[in-house]
Amino acid sequence: NNLVASKPELATELTTILKDERVGEEGFSNTYHQWIGSDGDVVKSESNWSQYEYKNAGISYQKTSGHPVVSWTALMKNKGKHTTKAFVKNNVSFLALEIEGEQAEQQLYVQDGVVLNGRNEIRVSSKGRLKLEGGALTSMRWVEIQDGAVLEGKGDIRTNIYNSGILELTGSMNVEKSLYLEKGSSLSFAKHGALDVNEKVELSGSLEITSMKLEKGESKTLIKTKLLKGKFSNKNQKVKGSKGELYQIHTSNNKVWVTRL
Repeated sequence: NNLVASKPELATELTTILKDERVGEEGFSNTYHQWIGSDGDVVKSESNWSQYEYKNAGISYQKTSGHPVVSWTALMKNKGKHTTKAFVKNNVSFLALEIEGEQAEQQLYVQDGVVLNGRNEIRVSSKGRLKLEGGALTSMRWVEIQDGAVLEGKGDIRTNIYNSGILELTGSMNVEKSLYLEKGSSLSFAKHGALDVNEKVELSGSLEITSMKLEKGESKTLIKTKLLKGKFSNKNQKVKGSKGELYQIHTSNNKVWVTRL
């Protein structure tokens, strides 16, 4: 079958994806890099990443170094015993980026007004913490928060989120596509936390509230979306605040809100 003739829109979409992945460039291939920076270093610096070399039968065919580009598959892993931080201070792109720690957290800060792009995926794995300080995360596919990992802060997520870990909102967070909360996950709202999801939200896991100040009988909307499915695992759909105050969780087909009891 000739898909180009029968499904021209699909053919155009696939062609765009392939061009974006640079498959037509002569000598092009994806490369693999590891973070070798120190605590407090910046991501867009060639000295903080390992070089890649492709060898076969003793012959070196490709060597790649420099700062991150969209063809990089990169791992930022803390192998030490103490928490380390890295900073995205300028727009930067990867093909895929994973953040994790062995014994202690690897933290990555995305500063205000800055874009971190993981074209295929941004993955936060166990003992990884991605802190959004008013910046943006972009991907053609998703941001994945695995068990034992944290995404926190405020800003824009211009893709889907799959959360099996902890999603902490300290301010307003806008999700361009959908949010999927997996069983065992946690969604946490601080005083100014609010979530606006453009497509749909699938609820699961627990809802947590920290540092929220509502009077008895007062309500606050936490999530707005076009389509809401599922429910939280909280017993009797109630949640305690950080000072022991109790809130009732309410849901409709397009929002989640709480009322102070």
